[in-house]
Amino acid sequence: MRRRIIGCIILALGILSVPFSSDAQQPGNVPRIGVLGFGPLPSEAGLQRSPFLQELRTLGWVEGQNLVIER
Repeated sequence: MRRRIIGCIILALGILSVPFSSDAQQPGNVPRIGVLGFGPLPSEAGLQRSPFLQELRTLGWVEGQNLVIER
């Protein structure tokens, strides 16, 4: 009888821990692009008009969604 109670408790704790473990998963590998520049940093609006970023968007890569750009 005692073994059955312990088994039920372990099963209940296992079921309750499943939702919490899924929150702790790390995101998959996200592609990163490193940008090195010389001179003053461009404004955020200037970066959004960048031909490089515009071409990435046409190819389906969006910064913050499926791509990270390190400046």
